[in-house]
Amino acid sequence: MRILIAEDDPVSTLVLRSTLERIGHEVLAVRDGVEAWEYVERDAAQVLISDWMMPRMDGLTLCRNIRKRLDSPYVYVILLTARQQRADRLEGLRAGADDFLGKPLDRSELIARLQVAERILNMQIELRQRTEELERMHDALSSQNALLAEIAVSDPLTGLKNRRFFREQLDAWLALSARQGTPLSLAMIDVDHFKSYNDSFGHPAGDEVLCTVARILRGSLREPDLAARYGGEEFVVLMPGTDEVGGRAAGERLREEFSHQKWQKRPVSASIGIATWRPEFKTGAQLIDAADKALYRSKALGRDRVTHHDELTTHALAGMM
Repeated sequence: MRILIAEDDPVSTLVLRSTLERIGHEVLAVRDGVEAWEYVERDAAQVLISDWMMPRMDGLTLCRNIRKRLDSPYVYVILLTARQQRADRLEGLRAGADDFLGKPLDRSELIARLQVAERILNMQIELRQRTEELERMHDALSSQNALLAEIAVSDPLTGLKNRRFFREQLDAWLALSARQGTPLSLAMIDVDHFKSYNDSFGHPAGDEVLCTVARILRGSLREPDLAARYGGEEFVVLMPGTDEVGGRAAGERLREEFSHQKWQKRPVSASIGIATWRPEFKTGAQLIDAADKALYRSKALGRDRVTHHDELTTHALAGMM
């Protein structure tokens, strides 16, 4: 072990050093508590053998300082003293001493007490290693749990959020919009002629289209927006704080992104339906249904276009007149 001797008596220091080195320990020696404290602060010793009475800083003060170092490696402290009174030993223990050696020094007793120190220090090292291993395991488990939690709410192909997570978030945002009277728009996006694309080029090529759609959506999102794969070739985007005008503009930007994208096999377009929250929409399902109806009209009008749900009402009124 690395042993530090703090002793102002040169004869006693010489006897201790020679004995300790003879039995294989690495030894440092200083003449007072201040010098000893400097070595302890550098974690230079595992065991301190300190005289009780020393100049500048005595053994008890040195012990107390050492025990204040809560986050540092443990230092096993043996106090050298000729004091044999029970009160003196108790005072030393309260100061933080682990053991005592009487003066004059008994070599056999020194060896025995160092064996005790070594057992305790080895146990503490093992305990620290186990604690560190448990902390590593805890960190790994936390990371794994976080990954599993993310997997549970994500679409495995595109990496976007899945339908279940989207519906949960939609209901929460809808309740917030109803409570605060803030706008909320939803876009439903369908890849045009996706089945024929799959039939012509195969499912791997179709999967690549879906992943490209996901990248387009991620690149177009604002901070509060939420995109998800709703099912098959259908995607949805929730846009908090976005009114009818903003919702339609966002839909047009997405449609143009599809047009400008360099697709591998052939051009790909999208039909988009937009719905904006109104007081009559009591549930998320009603808002989705409104966007879905707008999407259906985009498809009926020839695809590759954006329709807002409000347009359906306008057209219906025009047809009645």
